[in-house]
Amino acid sequence: MLSTVTRTAPRLARSQRLFSSKLENLVNPLNEAPCNIAAERAMHNKGGTWQGAANPTYLKAGVEDKVVCGVGLLLGGASLYQLVTGFWHMAHGTGKKE
Repeated sequence: MLSTVTRTAPRLARSQRLFSSKLENLVNPLNEAPCNIAAERAMHNKGGTWQGAANPTYLKAGVEDKVVCGVGLLLGGASLYQLVTGFWHMAHGTGKKE
């Protein structure tokens, strides 16, 4: 028993040192990062990151993009309608096929 402990103790200490060094490599850059809170706050106060929200990038290619977006919204709305009506019929026991 004692021989097992004397063999595994150095291995365990070495693995703990490796883990702590890997953890330090992960945490140190986070601690050393510059604090940009004032700059970020100033950007958000003057207008934020919503610049150009009235003209989104997924609609800038022209009419085709608007058609594709409309078809997607239509299919999404139709599937949501089918889902809600299915739940309604299951909850009330109506709409059964005989």
